[in-house]
Amino acid sequence: MSDYEIVCWAVCDSMIAAHYHDDVKDRTVDICNYVKGTYPAYADGWDDIIKGIQFGVKDSPVKPAKYLTYGVCSETAIKYQFNNNAPILARLQLDIGKHAVVLRYYIDGPKPGTEITEDQVGYNDPADGSHMESYKQFVSMWSDSLIFS
Repeated sequence: MSDYEIVCWAVCDSMIAAHYHDDVKDRTVDICNYVKGTYPAYADGWDDIIKGIQFGVKDSPVKPAKYLTYGVCSETAIKYQFNNNAPILARLQLDIGKHAVVLRYYIDGPKPGTEITEDQVGYNDPADGSHMESYKQFVSMWSDSLIFS
């Protein structure tokens, strides 16, 4: 298992911090060290994830006002978040346990003349990069979310 699979939560926190800072700085090691006192380390749940995001955005000129834990987001909720420039951190239930990813975009399907035959979700996976898959398939793995306002 790679470090990025172990610290997926901290990598996602870093992606969200970069969103609010409007930069591409990787804050993963700093976030992990701040929250857990070591790198790499597993998160113990939403409290660690939220603490990591708060640390990551502490000196950002723009910060989320609220952090809300949520179940699986509907297509409408995803579009609302993205239309309001707010990221979504999703935890997926995989064979190895929960795994954090950051949603990047949503595409209504089908799109005539393209390969898009149904609604699609795009996300960044700390373990292996960008993905796009059907909303239906994504929801089958999606356990819960952290949304921002």
